[in-house]
Amino acid sequence: MIRYYPKSINLEQEYKLIKEFKKNASEFENHRHERFQVIREACGNGYVSFSISTIIIIVRVLLNYLTIEKYFLQDIYSKIILLIVIILLIYFLRKMHFIHVHRQHIYTKCIISDDMIENEKSVGKIDDE
Repeated sequence: MIRYYPKSINLEQEYKLIKEFKKNASEFENHRHERFQVIREACGNGYVSFSISTIIIIVRVLLNYLTIEKYFLQDIYSKIILLIVIILLIYFLRKMHFIHVHRQHIYTKCIISDDMIENEKSVGKIDDE
């Protein structure tokens, strides 16, 4: 569900990259790297918590429907609208999580290699699956 490094590399490669980054990065670069990390983790945690909450809410609503059918049908439209908003929020948080995974990885590679031009070519390629 949540991945903290791009799909194209494995955990060991990411660990080596971060280790090299910590050796070469200035205080400002470290601060910026942490900023990406905070945004990435916040979006990932929000995405997972909203996903789990939505499943729980859907189960609860279905159980209510099975027990008290007449009250369920009175406000079905508000429940559908709420479900659509929640699904859009989950999609947005998921997308932002993977965008920031990619941005942090590219930033880390740029600092290590000092070759901003070469690494900028891959900025638009985000693997969010």
